[in-house]
Amino acid sequence: SDSGYHSQNNSFVKRNEYKQFNFHTSSITKVPKTGLGSSAGLVTVVTTCLVSVFKTSLDVNSSEDLTVIHNLSQIAHCQAQGKVGSGFDVAAATFGSIIYQRFDPALITGLPESSLANKDLYQESLAVLVNNTDWKIKNDRVSLPQDLRLFMGDVNSGSETTKLVAKVNEWYNSNLPESLEVYHKIDEGNLKFIEGMKELNRLSKENSDYYAGLLKDLSSGNDFSKYPELLKIKKAVEQIRSNFRRVTKESGADIEPQVQTELLDKCLNIKGVLTGMVPGAGGYDAISLITTKDTNIIESTKDNKDFANVTWLDLRQADIGIKEENPIHYTNLV
Repeated sequence: SDSGYHSQNNSFVKRNEYKQFNFHTSSITKVPKTGLGSSAGLVTVVTTCLVSVFKTSLDVNSSEDLTVIHNLSQIAHCQAQGKVGSGFDVAAATFGSIIYQRFDPALITGLPESSLANKDLYQESLAVLVNNTDWKIKNDRVSLPQDLRLFMGDVNSGSETTKLVAKVNEWYNSNLPESLEVYHKIDEGNLKFIEGMKELNRLSKENSDYYAGLLKDLSSGNDFSKYPELLKIKKAVEQIRSNFRRVTKESGADIEPQVQTELLDKCLNIKGVLTGMVPGAGGYDAISLITTKDTNIIESTKDNKDFANVTWLDLRQADIGIKEENPIHYTNLV
């Protein structure tokens, strides 16, 4: 597998001049995940391959074709998991880095049962839903501000998203309207974070000297309380995380368990780290940090026992999702 999806422990690397993958000594089902959407990534890629068989003119740079891929992949992923999740992981796998607003779950839950006896009705309903229905999703492109980067850390564990989701859904339905208010606070934090990223992007273009000084102070570990743009982002993420911790405590689902809280808080004390959180559906699998591009997290945490269980992954923000590969680049890797 790609090292971004699964723990690298007990694996060996095979590579050619284009690609490299980790080959595991255990069955892939027994290898801990990093929590970065491996299920959604796999479903989206397989769906795209199948669509390309039936539509030889498929163009992954076409918004129309990407929409078909997105719709089919969401249906496949949701039906495989037995529930409709956030949809974000499939959307990101399809479109790349985006601000996403999900479709109405009833679009998928309203499909007839997929069975041999019901085959014709299911196929007809599926075609209408995929090709002729406006899902009303939002997938606006977004990118990190200049000279900031993502760092992902594999915490050498793993969580099962479906079990976490089930616990959270049970808590949510049993604790209305308080649970809805928690969701509103998380959403508010998300929107504040997005606006903070946009402000930094604007700042990097309109006041480059000020922006350069801001990054220099962040990288040096200096007090950056004089920069309201950075404080806004830190406070937004803390608002999100504090409500994640509340959900964890009240639902029993380890969205941000205590061990991850302690690890993230230690990361925030490293020079050059702006903020961080548990990515994806939460759990024990991974942590995600935003740092300055010159921050060397690997060197900063080397030989520090607090980070002994963290493997830093060589990952970057990607502006695109699905892309067409050259089969030659996979020679001797399959």
